[in-house]
Amino acid sequence: MKTVTTYQAVLGRLIVRKRQEKQMDQEGLARRVGVSRSTWSRIEAGSSALNMDQLAKAAEALDVSLGELMMEADEVVRELRTQDVEVNVGRDRAVSAKPWARGAAVAFLGGAVLSGVIAAVLAEKNKEDGDDQ
Repeated sequence: MKTVTTYQAVLGRLIVRKRQEKQMDQEGLARRVGVSRSTWSRIEAGSSALNMDQLAKAAEALDVSLGELMMEADEVVRELRTQDVEVNVGRDRAVSAKPWARGAAVAFLGGAVLSGVIAAVLAEKNKEDGDDQ
C-alpha cells in the first residue's frame, strides 16, 4: 500500500517544527494568527488548513517569510515523493481515491515520516547556510 499524505499535513508539521524551534506554545501562536488553540491543533495535525492571511501571520510570528515557509514545504514534498509517498494538494483527491484510508494514511505518515523528513531538510538547509557564511 502506498503511503498518502496531504500538502496541508506537510505544512502543518513544518510549522510545528518552526514553532518548537522558537520555543512558542500552540496557544501563543494561535492567538497571533487569530484562531483558537483547538483550531491551531488541527492545523498542525494537517486536518485543517490556514487561509493565506493566517499563513502570512503565522510566518511572521515564526520570523520567516511566507515564501521561505512555502519553499521549505515544497522541499519536503519533493523529498517525500522520492521516498514514494503520495502527496496530494487537495485533501478531497486523496480521500476520494481510497475512502477507507482517509484518516489512517495521514495519521500513519503524519508523525514519524514527516518529522524525520522535515528534520533532514532543515538540517541540510542549516548546513548549507553555515557553509555560505
